[in-house]
Amino acid sequence: RTIDGIDIGRLNSMFKIDFLRQYKEKISKLTDAGLIEIVDNHLKLTKKGILLMNEVAVEFV
Repeated sequence: RTIDGIDIGRLNSMFKIDFLRQYKEKISKLTDAGLIEIVDNHLKLTKKGILLMNEVAVEFV
């Protein structure tokens, strides 16, 4: 866990996926709920998301 969030490009390379495409609906849902944001190709928790990080993590498991 870092303040900078997860580097989406690195994630794509490590797991040979297109993260934004594969998780499009979940990302949309969490963004709309104000729990995550994408900034400079990094997926980051918002202040609200930090309080609910376990619930956010479950969406990607």
